[in-house]
Amino acid sequence: MTESSTDTLFIALLSFGAILKYNRPLVAMRGMPVDRILIEALNVETVIGVYDWERTITQSLSLDLSLATDIRPAAATDDLRLTLDYAAICQRIQQFANEHQFALVETFAERLAACLRSEFSISWLRLTLRKPGAVPQASSVGLEITRGKLPEAIEATHP
Repeated sequence: MTESSTDTLFIALLSFGAILKYNRPLVAMRGMPVDRILIEALNVETVIGVYDWERTITQSLSLDLSLATDIRPAAATDDLRLTLDYAAICQRIQQFANEHQFALVETFAERLAACLRSEFSISWLRLTLRKPGAVPQASSVGLEITRGKLPEAIEATHP
């Protein structure tokens, strides 16, 4: 099957609601790559939890982020100002964690996603948040959210 016919097959399957794991890079409909900046296993300390005792201590959260951007301008010029500055994003996440105290990890994730999308002009992100030790029988519990929209793109690597 040619690349073109594979793309057509994938688009046709999507229109019928089929779920297909498609192991090609994320590609915009007009052929423009949609790149992602990854931040993995970022540990932050914050006050979070529903129990009274949790409100008196800080606990660790582990975050994974995938942030859509076009890295080509930065790569062409070697200019940090033309891409998402992951060091600044990590610093902002820790600042956010220091400034807020939520009962639910759901609230932390939702508000953090909104903060990052607004402050860093991120059109799409996937955030995985884990709370290690929250349940003794599990290494961690958590959630994954996806917010925003990939510009005219098919998400080819994650259904």
